[in-house]
Amino acid sequence: IAGYVGSDTVGVILATGMDQRKDNCAAIDIGTNGELVLAANGRLMACSTAAGPAFEGAQIKQGMRAAAGAIETVSFVNEDITLSMIDDEPACGICGSGLIDAAAALIQAGLIEPSGRFVNVEENPDKVPPQFRDRLRRGKGGFEFVLVAGKDTESGEDIVLTQGDVRELQLAKGAIYAGLVILLKEAGISEDDLDQVMLAGAFGNYVRKESALTIGLLPQIPAEKIIAVGNAAGDGAKMALASKKARFRALELPGKVEHLELSTRIDFQEIFVDALPFGKI
Repeated sequence: IAGYVGSDTVGVILATGMDQRKDNCAAIDIGTNGELVLAANGRLMACSTAAGPAFEGAQIKQGMRAAAGAIETVSFVNEDITLSMIDDEPACGICGSGLIDAAAALIQAGLIEPSGRFVNVEENPDKVPPQFRDRLRRGKGGFEFVLVAGKDTESGEDIVLTQGDVRELQLAKGAIYAGLVILLKEAGISEDDLDQVMLAGAFGNYVRKESALTIGLLPQIPAEKIIAVGNAAGDGAKMALASKKARFRALELPGKVEHLELSTRIDFQEIFVDALPFGKI
């Protein structure tokens, strides 16, 4: 379709049938580059945003791929932080879904401010619930929160979410959000007009939609409108291999998709900056 919107995006459109649907729907394939597609008012539009590698665990202090021992879910329940690791192995790092969950949980716990900064527990101890005061501490790059104490980890070191990790997440989620808003703007519809948002890719399967909404990765739409569609790019490739009809459809799709180049748009930069804080945008 374009330089950064390739055959994987064609596969997503093919597998989800976006080119044949009559409703307003969006698909987001989240990775280092986030490819976004919108079907609305009889048009198909696509763009790519440089989300960076945070969702894949890179540039995160203790980030890792989704393997055994990776923190995959974090929740704020009954005034406490709970978490789980892949395969129930001792914690050894945090993967993308865990990163989004951790930020959402700490926002809900009141430990991360809308700006993305951790609450300064040294200056404002009363703002931090007593059960978290020992876990929110000053690190080399600012404050950090201890997700898992060293006694319970594989390496014996504390696993923490740092201020730098939160900043990387803000940049990534801001880019995805801004890309989708630009597509909606170009189509002449609002977020309320969206009937469905599909999260594609292996990563999208594990993102909890409530956490995605909490951090502002997506516009504030009802959670039931958000669905995971798995490895849609791979499914589209299989369809093209197994069916000549699907293959011809795939060959025609790039000519039907309007590509938006976000790097040349001033409004993208403005929306991106506005999308950096946490909370309702």
